[in-house]
Amino acid sequence: MESFGILQKTALVGLDFGTSSLKLVHLVKREGGLALAKADLKEYSRPEDAVSREAESLSFLKELLSGIDIRKTQFAVCVNSDRTSMRLVTVPLMPPEELREAIRLESKNYFPFPVDEAVVEYEVLGETFEDGIKKLRVIVATSSKETVDAVIARLKKAGIKPAALLPVPYALYKLFQLSTKSMEEKTQCVVDIGYSCTECLLMKGNNLMFSRKIPVAGKDFTKALTGVLATEQGKTQLNLDEAERIKREVGIPHEGESKVIGNKTSTMQVLSMLRSPLEQLAGEIDRSFGYYREENTSDDIQNLVLSGRGASLKGLPRFLTQELGVSVQINHPLQDLKIDARILSTEEGLHFFAPAIGAAVLAGGMGRGINLLPLEIKEETRQTMKRAAVKSSVAIAVLTLVFIYAGLQLQFSNYKKRIDVSRLELSSLRFDLAKAEEKSTAMRLLAGEPYWEDVSMDLSNIVGGPITLTGWKKEGSKMTIRGMITAQEKEGFLSFFISNLEQAVFNGVKLVTARETPDKSATEFELECWVD
Repeated sequence: MESFGILQKTALVGLDFGTSSLKLVHLVKREGGLALAKADLKEYSRPEDAVSREAESLSFLKELLSGIDIRKTQFAVCVNSDRTSMRLVTVPLMPPEELREAIRLESKNYFPFPVDEAVVEYEVLGETFEDGIKKLRVIVATSSKETVDAVIARLKKAGIKPAALLPVPYALYKLFQLSTKSMEEKTQCVVDIGYSCTECLLMKGNNLMFSRKIPVAGKDFTKALTGVLATEQGKTQLNLDEAERIKREVGIPHEGESKVIGNKTSTMQVLSMLRSPLEQLAGEIDRSFGYYREENTSDDIQNLVLSGRGASLKGLPRFLTQELGVSVQINHPLQDLKIDARILSTEEGLHFFAPAIGAAVLAGGMGRGINLLPLEIKEETRQTMKRAAVKSSVAIAVLTLVFIYAGLQLQFSNYKKRIDVSRLELSSLRFDLAKAEEKSTAMRLLAGEPYWEDVSMDLSNIVGGPITLTGWKKEGSKMTIRGMITAQEKEGFLSFFISNLEQAVFNGVKLVTARETPDKSATEFELECWVD
């Protein structure tokens, strides 16, 4: 999820296209983990007017993207509408190639609206046993094609190619997995209150156990506060801006509290107007608890975590704790992500951005999982990633070859230098050897010692024919020669040999011994002579 390769994106952006606002979260990689570089939102002027909201959305998007390099950023986008939903279901065990078609056919039984023309995706969580039969636990998500196409068209106009399109509950589920990775196996409820709908998830440890959409949300509280009020001055009515301000600043008053608010209403009237949607919200959450307890009788819900802009209704955690009998707290979605304090010094209000943060984190490791993008866009993204991987491999191969070539060039240069040095050393040695040989010859001449190489050459020139030398030795300038004569005229050849020796470099040649061999075939002789 946090790996950024040589040609990969260097930043992550999560977008949440809500009904009342557009939210953006920008994550960058820092040493040790991800850091939040930006979290911002833009509110639509008329959230109930779809045409007006569409016109503002593109302008807001371009404004929020200011300062972000789109080319180096991976985008994941949350979508939500009355026809965008997610359910956890169990299906019979079957091969993967049959599962997709089976889910498509059964989807009409999972959602309370038509899905014939909708985008349907799924993720297999694992196997389970139901009444002793092995089955598959599967998350199934859907969104209307109109919603998906509208978001993609908006992104295209802003120059964005998203890596993923996610339903809000799926982004919350993945974010919750990350933020509770070391949590004990306890059961918790996650409630994200948006403007037009509320998502309710039940998690056991990191495992999704239940998911549903609750039909009570922020707009219901605002609408309740804009009802006609009877006061001492007559009838009065809060406008939308006044209602929103009271929701955030006053919230849910305590029982019995009585205080005038802005000369128009009182805390008792506010509590009276809010009671109906509050009780409806608590009732729907309690119904979700009931669904879960029917299937998991031994489990109890330990606590409830709130997120979304509707969670900013002051006093809501206190009210739900009293109604449901569980601990309720505001979500802190970045507790496992590192915050760069120079960019954002407070976490206040970050629960507004929980889905966008979940989407941004998922953008860094999109692979298997829910992705509502049309097949052709996902295929284009895969091809882009494949091309990036090929380019990365080619770049690495080229760099490797460059390094190898540079290394070989360096080795060749070193070898060449060593050869040149060796040649210089050899030239020096040849000069030294020549001088040593001259010195050796001079020393022999000074010592009166014959130059025996020349003596041997003269002797080899004389010997031949029937005369064969069997050995010779030298003592100073005296030389003893032994040999053998195989000719019949032995005496004549021996005299001729002695004469030739005396004509060469030998002096005082005399016969020491001469005797026939036992078989009379040859005569062995020994001579003594001196060399000048």
